[in-house]
Amino acid sequence: MPLIETLIGPIASIIDKVIPDPEARRKAKLELLELQGSQELKTIETRLSAIVAEANSADPWTSRARPS
Repeated sequence: MPLIETLIGPIASIIDKVIPDPEARRKAKLELLELQGSQELKTIETRLSAIVAEANSADPWTSRARPS
């Protein structure tokens, strides 16, 4: 489990306690979720680039299909 996923709950709880304005609290939580989404996207892009690099390898043992 990525680090950001384990921190979302506790950080959201802290936001609830620290930010009294409901609108500001909602915006802070939205930014937190956007951060989580961007981190997940970076992880997926990294994995896909590794798969593409292996698939383009000249070595037949490296470029063949792998279980997902």
